[in-house]
This record gives sequence, structure tokens and C-alpha cells, in this order.
Amino acid sequence: MQFIPEWRFRTVTLLSVLSLVALVAGCSDSPTDATNGSANVPEMSMNLALPDGGTGTNAEAPYFGDSYFATYLNENQDVDVPDPMASSTRLSTAEERPEATVLYLRVIWGNIDRGPDAPDSSITATDWSGNAQVSDGVLIPIRTIAFERGDHIVPRWLSPNPDFQRVDWVSRTGPGRDGILFKIFIPAPGDSNLISNGDGLTADDQFTFNTGPLTISFPLTQIAGLDSVVTVDAHNGASFLGFDRDDLNDLCLRGSMEGAWIRVQNDDHLGGYFRAAWIGPLGGLIGHVRGRWGVVDGQDVFVGKIIRRDGSFLAHIHGTWAPDPDRPGTGTFDGRFGVNGDAMGGVRGRWIVSPRIDQGGFLRGMWKRFCDRDGQAM
Repeated sequence: MQFIPEWRFRTVTLLSVLSLVALVAGCSDSPTDATNGSANVPEMSMNLALPDGGTGTNAEAPYFGDSYFATYLNENQDVDVPDPMASSTRLSTAEERPEATVLYLRVIWGNIDRGPDAPDSSITATDWSGNAQVSDGVLIPIRTIAFERGDHIVPRWLSPNPDFQRVDWVSRTGPGRDGILFKIFIPAPGDSNLISNGDGLTADDQFTFNTGPLTISFPLTQIAGLDSVVTVDAHNGASFLGFDRDDLNDLCLRGSMEGAWIRVQNDDHLGGYFRAAWIGPLGGLIGHVRGRWGVVDGQDVFVGKIIRRDGSFLAHIHGTWAPDPDRPGTGTFDGRFGVNGDAMGGVRGRWIVSPRIDQGGFLRGMWKRFCDRDGQAM
């Protein structure tokens, strides 16, 4: 099952999940033996042989009535940033030019492989304070993600000479994660008075993430469709998901899914379950998904159900997963989501099962609706 070439889903491996993989490899050659989850969860009653898992189209309680979704996959800790550039009339007018480039980058850092009921005592605080910069154009913090007391964006508008190509922040993580949704604007060629070199988006333009645990750069030409996970140590990592403004179109909407991929020991189907937030391109929570993964008749499959924030039914999700033969404890998944057998769109992503904590594991991916612009084929 392949996604169409027009879906610009790029992967930047870099360090990727190598340090986590090394730990898993020491435990087992099989990714499904790496961690232990509980079989006493609703997902494990889903029927892997049915495209809808036997879950039906009925509404559910918000968050599936499960405290895990409300605690770890909630939007309540995401806060809009009052940056004056975000509401600049001059910038908005410049963005309307078709030659201008408008990108969005969702960056998450901290303990990214946390699972439900994972113990907190072994996680020490990590200082992720730092900055992000672009070499051309304007960098705007749109929203902070899961910032807690003491975490904050440094208010650059208080400076007499603010740098609109740089955003600074203070962030410390322990068992959780923090993040920022950035907007990147490159004016059209010729708009040199708008904090730009005046040559539009070029191959030399860069985005740089600079913190104590990690410094990394990406070409701005690769932000649209960017999907990268970088492991820093046994407890920390960072993920980068990028979009362009065309991904905000309701008919061609794209977004991300982030959550937990949990192995259940002694599962008859050699698998486990997953839970994730269903997120829009600007980081807003659309709903939640829960499902089961395992082996049926020799096929590695997954099934699940997606609900909106109010609990109403959105779609079913099903597809295949595969372990990475070169990186035990990690793998990929891809499939479709839809209603009554009619596909609305596709999903693709990666998973990690955690070797260091029970009920630990992580999934992240991207989803897209099929539309005339991109085609319908998989």
C-alpha cells in the first residue's frame, strides 16, 4: 500500500531513533517483545479481522471516557502566543501574494516515548531552553504546546530592536513534553522591505533549532511535508512535523497523529494497542483515535476508531504495520481512514516500543484527506 507521489511526505533520518534502537536490540530481536502493556484495556477487545474492529459508528464519551486521553493527549495546555507579528496587517497582505511562502512547523521535545501509567521517578528534568531561527523571512510563534509553570516564550516585542527571524524560549521537561507551533513566512521575490533578502524561498534558506540537548537545521525547502524524529538520550528526543498553507484547505486537509504504541505481553495476536490525538495542521485538536495492532492470518494489521472532540464518530482507521528489520523495536504503519468502507484519506507514520518503561511506546504520523488536487489513489 503506497501513498501517491504528490503527498510530499519527507523523512529526515539524521540520528533518528538510533540510540533508542540500541537499547531495544539488547532486549530482543522482536519488536513485539520489548515492553509490556496491560491486556485489560478496551482496545484489546477489538476484532483485528474486521476493517472497523467491530467498534461501530456510535458516538463515544469525549476522550473515549478514558483519563489517559484527557491527561496525556489533551489540548488544554496549548496556548496561543500574543506575538504582534501574528496579527500584522502588513504581513497578512504580503502573504496573499501567490509567490509568497507560508509554512508551519510543529516541534515537540522532551520525553516523547512516554506511555500510559509510565513511572515518573526515573525521569530527571532536562533544560530545553533555547531558540529557533530562520535565515530569511519571518519566524512567528503561533502556539505553545504543553508549557507549564516557568515555561515561556521570551517576549521579543519588548526589545527596542526585536529580531523577527528568531524566537527564544525557556522550557524544562521531566516525564512530559513541551513544544511550539511556528509559522514561517518568506515574502515573494521583490518584497525585500519585509525582513527578507528579496529573493523568495531558495535552497540556501534554513530553519535552525538550537538547545542544550539538541541543535539541528533543516532547509526551508523541506519544511512542507517534513517528518523527523531525533533521539537525544534514553529519556529525550524531538519531533518535527511541517506543513504548507495549502494543507489548510478543508478538502485537502492534512494533519498529524501523536500518541502511544503499546506492546501487550502474551497477546494471542502478538501485538498490542495504540492511542493518539488526531491533530489539525496548525496543532488544534480535532479528536482522538484508539485501536489495536497485531497479526491475523500472517498479516501485520491494525484497526481503530476516530472520534471528534465531542465524542461524535469521525471515521474508522485500518491498515498494516511493519517492524524495521534494521532497527529492532521500531517500525512503520500505513493505511486508510473512512466510513462504511469508503476511504476518506490515508495515514502513514512510525512507531517505537519503549525498552525502558512498562506500557511505554510512541507513535507519530501524518494523515491527509484525498482530494482532486492530490488524487485518490494509494
